[in-house]
Amino acid sequence: YLVGGSQLLHFDVTLPTDPILLSTKSIVTSSGASAQARAVFARDSMIYVSASDGVRVLRLDENRELREVDTIPSTVLGGEPGALDVQSSTLWAVVPGARRIVAHELASGRYEQTNWVATRDLSGNAFGATSFTFSKDLLLASSGASGLVVAFPLRQAGASVPAGQIATLALVPGSPSSTKQILLGGGTLYVAAGGGDV
Repeated sequence: YLVGGSQLLHFDVTLPTDPILLSTKSIVTSSGASAQARAVFARDSMIYVSASDGVRVLRLDENRELREVDTIPSTVLGGEPGALDVQSSTLWAVVPGARRIVAHELASGRYEQTNWVATRDLSGNAFGATSFTFSKDLLLASSGASGLVVAFPLRQAGASVPAGQIATLALVPGSPSSTKQILLGGGTLYVAAGGGDV
């Protein structure tokens, strides 16, 4: 799955070197206007798309067609969402404008907030996270332009504080030292940084 503009694109990647576009779905607001899609996360047959007005919840049916199940409005999330993840029956979403990563339960369908992490570095500077991932009970968040990956041991709502951080290095002289996206693979953390650095 990929998002771009106001579109969700669904590919068959049976052959990773030759993906086949199966379908596209427009992301629109309740008034019919286009909504800017920002990120997508898939778990089993469920797909979650963050957009300028909230998170779309979709299901891939037995005919491989995408069906919209619900929308979690940005007013429920506390702002416009960015990167997403699902852990067990909990949706985690970056809300950059609120400088938070929030958790909402999915099981009841009411999407009540169950936890949140105020994104600050070790110096107390708030940042709008651009990406995040989990390593057991540790949340790792990328800070964007300040070039940090900050680690938060997960605690009860609002009680998580940064316990460590690492700064990226600019591999190409003059390129920005930023952390745009992070991915945890086994024991290795991959960071997409400025200037095309990884």
